[in-house]
Amino acid sequence: IAFTVDGTAVDLPVTGHRMQVVTTGRDTGARQRGESVTARVPADLLARMAAAGSVNGRLGSTTFRLTPQQLADLREFAKRLGT
Repeated sequence: IAFTVDGTAVDLPVTGHRMQVVTTGRDTGARQRGESVTARVPADLLARMAAAGSVNGRLGSTTFRLTPQQLADLREFAKRLGT
């Protein structure tokens, strides 16, 4: 996973990947797929991300930007961990 934290590039290796197919209701043809990846974030990087004004990411061809609410949640999470 490639991150850009306030303009500084950071790469984190993916440590896990999971895909799940879920059937919804009685219709076995109506399926939803869920996919998640896991990366280990060192405490110093978590602190940098929590203090950042912007955090962008890229996983394969998918790009994303943390919203102001996600950044606030990240700050609260880092605070609870004591970083």
